[in-house]
Amino acid sequence: MIFNERDTRHQQVIEAAKQMMTAARTAPKAKGCDIIETILVTDDDIHALSNALQQIGEERQRAGMMRDAHIYGSDSLMFDLEDSVSMAEKDAARMLVYNALKTIDYGTTELVVRINPLDTPYGRADIEAMVCAGAHVLRMPKTESAQDIIDCEKVIEEMEIKHGIPVGTTLMMAAIEGAMGVINAYQIATASNRLIGIALGAEDFCANMKCQRTTHGGELQL
Repeated sequence: MIFNERDTRHQQVIEAAKQMMTAARTAPKAKGCDIIETILVTDDDIHALSNALQQIGEERQRAGMMRDAHIYGSDSLMFDLEDSVSMAEKDAARMLVYNALKTIDYGTTELVVRINPLDTPYGRADIEAMVCAGAHVLRMPKTESAQDIIDCEKVIEEMEIKHGIPVGTTLMMAAIEGAMGVINAYQIATASNRLIGIALGAEDFCANMKCQRTTHGGELQL
């Protein structure tokens, strides 16, 4: 166990997470697509995203939904530990996702976890837990420079070595959410061989640029 079980709060959260995962394994299967919001990509030319990307935030990280998240045939699942999780629930969310990835068989579904930035109190703990849990990809929010990638990769490699996981196992994805990230996009994209893609966080980008979101999305056509 990589968490400090001597801490009373951590003990309580760990026990709660274990109970939730036990309940998830024995609960009836969820029915109906209204259980989890699904974003379908219908463009036949986009083969890599042919089914759905399901993002599970704080309200959707209930154990039953996490258990059933892959049954709709998604190519990829993304669990969120960052903006959708309140500060008071960061540790609980991390442990819940950790237990889900360790105990639920998601088959061939790609497992992505959006972690908290390294300059927060939660970033390193997120990386250690998700590397140990076997997440395929860690998505880094608010990426502004190549150094952000380099710093994150160093911690990932540190945790892989610490826990006996082959170096290079855990991949990375960068999320650009501001003008500086756009300016440094090429340097970000070439900063690590682990990096498999770059995502644009549209809402945060527009907030950073102080522009309005529109239905036609012209503000995002960089």
